[in-house]
Formats: sequence, structure tokens, C-alpha cells
Amino acid sequence: MKTGDKRYTAEEGCLCHSTQKKALRYEKIKVSYMDCSGKKKIKTYEGFCAQIIQHELDHCDGILI
Repeated sequence: MKTGDKRYTAEEGCLCHSTQKKALRYEKIKVSYMDCSGKKKIKTYEGFCAQIIQHELDHCDGILI
């Protein structure tokens, strides 16, 4: 995942805990991934969608926000 320059602090909730916590997020991200047929894709996401992706990738890295 590549990121843009601008960051912001978000208040995020999660099903892993009952409170909201602060998380530093990028406003814009570029993600490379493989589709269902194994073809490499690259897509840019912004705003709330980018925030959700970053939150879920934190889980993959063992971070619970």
C-alpha cells in the first residue's frame, strides 16, 4: 500500500472492543492486490473508503484499533 502525503486523526470503533479509539490515517492510498482470477490490480482510494481499508489492513498486521 502506498500513501499520499496528507494524514488526519480519526475516531474509530471496531467489533473487537466497545470503545472508540484515535487512529492516524492517510486521506488517499494506492493499493495493489490480486483479483479472483489472480490478475494484479492497482487502485486508488480516498476518504472513508481509504480509512476502512487502512483499518482492516491494521488487523492483518495484528493491530487492533
